Amino acid sequence: MIGRIAYFADLGSNSTSGVDIRTGKLVFHRNRGAFNPVVSDGQRIYLTGYSSLSALEPLHAARSRRG
Repeated sequence: MIGRIAYFADLGSNSTSGVDIRTGKLVFHRNRGAFNPVVSDGQRIYLTGYSSLSALEPLHAARSRRG
């Protein structure tokens, strides 16, 4: 859980998904990822895959940097 989103990994398809805990709607899906679904440092979410590590930022953080 990070915020209002519950993330889970599907080891069979090597994907990671996230659902909004209030609505149950799928709000995140990525076809890379396994093991621990996500890890956060409070600013980014890190998605671990079999041979990759991705750092994802919230849209509002990325937009504010672009100015």
